[in-house]
Amino acid sequence: MLVAAIDIAGFVSDLKDHAIDHGFHVHDERHFVETYSLRQLWEVDLHPEEACAGPIDLHLSLDVDPRALLGRAIAHELGHLLMATSAHAANGLMRPIWLQSEIRRRHNTDWTFRPTEIAAIRERAAFLQRE
Repeated sequence: MLVAAIDIAGFVSDLKDHAIDHGFHVHDERHFVETYSLRQLWEVDLHPEEACAGPIDLHLSLDVDPRALLGRAIAHELGHLLMATSAHAANGLMRPIWLQSEIRRRHNTDWTFRPTEIAAIRERAAFLQRE
């Protein structure tokens, strides 16, 4: 059984490392978890190393709703079950890897079944009804 993991905390850590590698200094960082929904928010305040006293500051914020990610993962796995395949697609919900940039941009086409997948699900459902 394959299990997918989405390491958002690791992404934030990589983002900070990338900023430091490019001459920025991490001034402050915060991580919030909403206890009811488990929605998480990371905030990182950065500024250029040579301008530590200002005037330039950069505020990065990443807001993640784990319920949306879990729902997408469940829909992906149901897609495998409904199409009776372990195959993955190049794009859409059934792609094997979900990039952090895709999670952030929230394009609907990244999280839906492709027309061929919808047709395969319908065909399989019709076949199962005939049996």
